Amino acid sequence: MPKIGHDTSHGKTQDFVCYKGRTDLLATTEQMALTGEPNSFSIDSDMASSRQKQLPPIKNGPIRAQAMNSIREAIFSGKFRPGDDLRELHLASELQVSQATVREALLQLEHTGLVVRKQNKGTSVTKFSNEEMCERVSIRIALESMAAVQASRRMSTDDFAELVRRSKRISEAVSKDAIVEQSEADLNFHRFIWQCSRNETLYRILDQLTAPLFAFTSIQRISYLKGTGDKKLRDTVPNHEPIVAALRSGDALRIMETIQSHLLTAYPPFLDAALERFQVLAVVLKSNRTHSVPPTAEVSKDPDGPHAP
Repeated sequence: MPKIGHDTSHGKTQDFVCYKGRTDLLATTEQMALTGEPNSFSIDSDMASSRQKQLPPIKNGPIRAQAMNSIREAIFSGKFRPGDDLRELHLASELQVSQATVREALLQLEHTGLVVRKQNKGTSVTKFSNEEMCERVSIRIALESMAAVQASRRMSTDDFAELVRRSKRISEAVSKDAIVEQSEADLNFHRFIWQCSRNETLYRILDQLTAPLFAFTSIQRISYLKGTGDKKLRDTVPNHEPIVAALRSGDALRIMETIQSHLLTAYPPFLDAALERFQVLAVVLKSNRTHSVPPTAEVSKDPDGPHAP
């Protein structure tokens, strides 16, 4: 296969600015190491391009799926940051696949919401403003509360055992301060709940809505933890055991309250500028759930899916 060359633009710079609490511009460990400046810095365009020279070549097997997974993992790990351009020629060269394969992989990632494609501008990693974050989180809370209530009706003893295993994987990653591993384990925990709702449409919507949030916030956690110095991963990741307990209870109100409380505490630690909006959202949601579900409401048991004790 012919080797595809890399275009470089010498003498130009690309500026990155980070303001504490902002969610649209990030300061990564790499950039801060280069400049020592936590608030404003520039890097050479060749160095910016070199960040795309870090994907291992694809071996044997399904090429398209491997290309998609490789790019996806690079996004979750922070190798590609929110807003970064994903140039097909560079990615094809690194992965040693055709440009058409990369284009197909990026199209699949666009369907998941991890990347966005703009006409005449190419493809870039999804990034969110504070307002967009709040919008997505509020929608996620509403839909995931619904999915969790539905899941509790259908989860079997084996399903609960699997959910507990997934919760333990999160704890193991947190104990090792493994941010990327924690993020993926966390997403898989919630995905299993959506799956157990047996509502395929709800699952697809939640996955497309939430997967970009996990990738984005995993990068935010890296920046936040480095900036604070005295914080550990455990200080930013809420406990998942209350969710398991709420699902076991079968109490719809308890499930909704637990999901909402969990999600509202999962984001604010590294979204200072959005914190006030989250607090307002919490008040609105509390008011809504008080009037929408009777305090003694119990979730009915699905005869086709035994409920765990």
